[in-house]
Amino acid sequence: MPKLGEMLRAARQDMGVSLAEVEQATKIRRKFLVALEEEDFPSLPETVYVIGFLKEYARYLRLDPDQTARVFKEQSGRRDLPGLQPETRIVREATRRGVINPANASVLLIFSGVVLLLIFGYQQYLQLQDAVGPTVASLPSPTVAIASPAATPGMAVVEPTATLAPSPTATQAIGVTVELRIVSDRCWIRAIADDQVVTKGADQGEILNPGESRVFKADRYVLLRVGNAGAADVTFNGIREGTMGPIGAVREKEWRSPTVR
Repeated sequence: MPKLGEMLRAARQDMGVSLAEVEQATKIRRKFLVALEEEDFPSLPETVYVIGFLKEYARYLRLDPDQTARVFKEQSGRRDLPGLQPETRIVREATRRGVINPANASVLLIFSGVVLLLIFGYQQYLQLQDAVGPTVASLPSPTVAIASPAATPGMAVVEPTATLAPSPTATQAIGVTVELRIVSDRCWIRAIADDQVVTKGADQGEILNPGESRVFKADRYVLLRVGNAGAADVTFNGIREGTMGPIGAVREKEWRSPTVR
C-alpha cells in the first residue's frame, strides 16, 4: 500500500498545482495540507475533522475519498469516532510518546471527567437561575360589600357579598432554539435535538463553509459537537454566546429548555 503522503503529493504534482492553489480551491489550511503530505499526524486536529477535509482534498485530486480515509486511519493509527472526547485522545497520544505512565492514564481520565462534569453542572445551574423569575405570592380573594337599600320597618335586610376568584396562572413552555453560524473557516458539525440526530450527514455529521448557518429547535435540549470551535458562532434562544472555543479545537455543548428538570 502506498504511503499517504507520497500518494497525495504525486496526485497533486500530476495535476500541476501548488499547495497555495490547493488551499485557495479547497479552503483547507496550508499547514494541514503540508502535515498530510509529510505524514506529520500529531500536528493534525481531531480525526473526525481530518477525515472531513482529507476527503475534500482527495476529491480535488480525483482520488477515491473513502480509500484515502482508510489509508490515513491505517497509517496514522487514528481510530477516533465522532463521540470520542478530545481529552481521551490527548491522554492516548501522551501515553504513546511516554509523557504519561500508562498506569496513571486511567486516573487522569477519571479526574478530567469529574472536572468536566462539575463545569457542565455549574453552567446548567446558571442557565436555570437566569430562566426562573421571581415567584408571585398568591393574594387573598377580595370581598366586595354591596350597600343595602334603606330598610323597610319590620323587614330583615341581608347584605350580599361578592367573592372574586383569582385568575389561574398560565404556564408557558419554553423550548430550545440554537442558531449556528460559520464565521471564518470550514467547520464539521453534528447536532442532536431531543434524542434525534438532525444534521444532514446523520452520524457522520456535515461540513459547513464560512457564511453558512443552521438553526436547531427542540422541546427539551439541543446537543452540538463541532470540529473547529473558533469558526462556530452560537446564538441560544435569541442571545448570542459567541464562538464555542479556539480555531481547530473540538467542542461539545448542550443547551436545555429552562422548563426541563
